[in-house]
Amino acid sequence: ETARRLRSRIELVIDWGTARGYRTTDNPARWRLLQTLLPKPSKIKKVRHYPSLPYEQIPAFIQELRQGESLAALALEFTILTCVRTSEALTMEKAELELDKSLWTIPSHKTKAGREHRVPLSERALGILNGILTDQVRHGIQSNYLFTGSQESKHLSNMSMLMLLRRIERQDITVHG
Repeated sequence: ETARRLRSRIELVIDWGTARGYRTTDNPARWRLLQTLLPKPSKIKKVRHYPSLPYEQIPAFIQELRQGESLAALALEFTILTCVRTSEALTMEKAELELDKSLWTIPSHKTKAGREHRVPLSERALGILNGILTDQVRHGIQSNYLFTGSQESKHLSNMSMLMLLRRIERQDITVHG
């Protein structure tokens, strides 16, 4: 992936030079030319998919998560329930929620696709959020984030859910949205 991106950037720089009149020959970084010399990237390295949990095992896994009652466990359960990316769940802000409509709107700048995404919230997802909001009020937490980190002004680390899986000895799966 790094090589593909680097080749693409080199191609753009050379194309810029061509457009400005600094060169006139074919762009040597163009894949159309290189593919006759180099093997396809898929032939060099096989795609390695992240290990996932078979859907039949999810109810038992959720029960296992609920025994811990940590904020990371709640964040992971919420991520599973909403089918969002880790970063989207962890950086969720109170202003993005419309709890009365059971809706969470993820702003475009937080999504991989760069488009606003509306997420319907199930009863359990709402329960998780309401529980967190109640705890924050009870403890005087003033954060914009629901899944707060050790500092109120920050959200939980992107590694928090992965570390939770390690603590409960579930190295057979990973968090990936």
